Amino acid sequence: MKNIKLIFTIACATLYFSSSNILIGQDEIVEDNEIYTDVDFEATYEGGTDALAQFVRDSFNMPKVAMDVGASGIIIIQFVVEKDGTISDLRAIAPKERQLGYGLEAECMRVLRLTSGQWKPAMRIGEPVRSYWRFPFEIDNSGGY
Repeated sequence: MKNIKLIFTIACATLYFSSSNILIGQDEIVEDNEIYTDVDFEATYEGGTDALAQFVRDSFNMPKVAMDVGASGIIIIQFVVEKDGTISDLRAIAPKERQLGYGLEAECMRVLRLTSGQWKPAMRIGEPVRSYWRFPFEIDNSGGY
C-alpha cells in the first residue's frame, strides 16, 4: 500500500510541476514568471484578430468630452497575456504628455479588460508563457467623411 501512495504522490507532483512552469534548481524552487518576447507562438485572442477587432468596435464607448473637443489620434495599449489566458498590466505606452486624454486611454483599457480569459497564451518550448501584446486604437473625432 505504501508503494501505491508513493507512486501517486510522485505522479501528482510531476503533474503539478510540469503544468506550472516551475524550474527546480539545486537548492530552491523558482516559478517562471518572466515575460517573454522570444516565443515560438505568439499569444492570440481565441476568436482571432478579426473577432478581437469586432469586439473592440462593439464595446468601445466614445467619451462625450472626447467627441466635443474632436480628440483624434492613435492610442496603443500594452498588456501581458498570462499563462492562463487572462490579461494584466494594461497601460498606454505613450508618455503622459502625448496621450490623448479625455478618458480615451481609460476606455481603451476598459474594453481590453473585458477580453481577459479569452486569450491563448504564447508558447515557448512547448509550454505556455507570459508575453506582451500591443493593441492600437485609432480614434477619429474629426467629423469628416
